[in-house]
Amino acid sequence: MSQWASRCCATYLPGWQFHRRPSHAWTLEDLARKAGMYRTSFAQYFPRRVGETPISYVARRRMMSAGTKLIQGEETMAEISVSLGYSSEHAFSTAFKRIMEQSPLDMAEVKNRM
Repeated sequence: MSQWASRCCATYLPGWQFHRRPSHAWTLEDLARKAGMYRTSFAQYFPRRVGETPISYVARRRMMSAGTKLIQGEETMAEISVSLGYSSEHAFSTAFKRIMEQSPLDMAEVKNRM
């Protein structure tokens, strides 16, 4: 994300609550409320400024965090999936593959290749 987009998030989501509570089941309404905007306005504004929808942003950020944790190897996949709000390793794995275009196990193997 560009520096400008980061500033946008910081401006419109003070404290960027998502980063403090990644396991919360964030909705567009939640994010808009935190930004002090109406849902429709936020849904239109955010993608123009950040380049993706708020929900896509949240999902991608969760998976980037998961990828870092997988590479560090200090937590199990089950622990990571729970910490990010997934009900099962399977649900987490499916979402991870969709967003990151590789399996969590493939990502975890990066540590072994270093």
